[in-house]
Amino acid sequence: MARARLLSPHLLGIICLVIALSLNAVKDGIAKILGAEYSPLMLIWIQMVFTSVVLIPIICKKYGAAITQPRRLGAQTLRGSLCIVGVALFYWSLNFIPLTDATAMVFIAPVVVTATSPLLLSEKLGLHRTLAVMMGFVGMLVILRPDMGGERLGYFIGLAAGISLGLFYVANRRLAAVQPPLAAVTYTAMLGVVLLLPVLPFTWTVPRAEDFVLISIFLIFATVGQIFLITAFLYTPASTLAPFQYTQLVAATLFGMIVFDSLPGPVTWAGIGLVVGAGLYIAFREARLGELV
Repeated sequence: MARARLLSPHLLGIICLVIALSLNAVKDGIAKILGAEYSPLMLIWIQMVFTSVVLIPIICKKYGAAITQPRRLGAQTLRGSLCIVGVALFYWSLNFIPLTDATAMVFIAPVVVTATSPLLLSEKLGLHRTLAVMMGFVGMLVILRPDMGGERLGYFIGLAAGISLGLFYVANRRLAAVQPPLAAVTYTAMLGVVLLLPVLPFTWTVPRAEDFVLISIFLIFATVGQIFLITAFLYTPASTLAPFQYTQLVAATLFGMIVFDSLPGPVTWAGIGLVVGAGLYIAFREARLGELV
């Protein structure tokens, strides 16, 4: 008799997502630690190099060597640039503000996707989407209050990171039919390596021997997190995974509390709640509309 399946595909996808986002939160926390010695652009470049080295052999074996030649190179380059700018700004913001606050700023990205969808994706906004977008931006204003902890510049840098990553997600949707998800991640890493080369001599710092273990964990967590993230969406619909995407915020809060002895105040939590609520409302609304089509 066949062995009973221990986990349903949907549950497996949720577990993969939780692992991926927890790894990402720890990776971001390590980036904050490393940011005291190394520039954000250098950290991204070594992350992209490591990701490319790991993923290129995987996609070649799975899809053939021709898959390493991206179609619609101009659009792929724009998407890669948006990702690089977004992640660079996020890592930079970590030099000024707590990890949880910076992570919360990035969660404005789904709201940016919805806000720009009429122009960039030819989708109708509608009353419900408009209200969700407004709620998300009100949440950002609450987080950007004048009496915040940390340096105010860091919050605006984090907001810019969220906007850039939101546009990156829009580009992902426009290019979704061009290549498999794993290849898309690999293209972004490959293009990142090339696009950052001109600025690398101005941002490079020779890694210290005592940082080798920390840098290695940073690179491994970044790449393994991406693989778990892609696997999650292979097993489970995005609408089912949507409520669990905020695992990263929980993990970032725990990491910040344990490592940096930092915990957001009540007003920041109120702003975070508005942003999370807007994102969840958009996700559930889209899922419901998809079921009615």
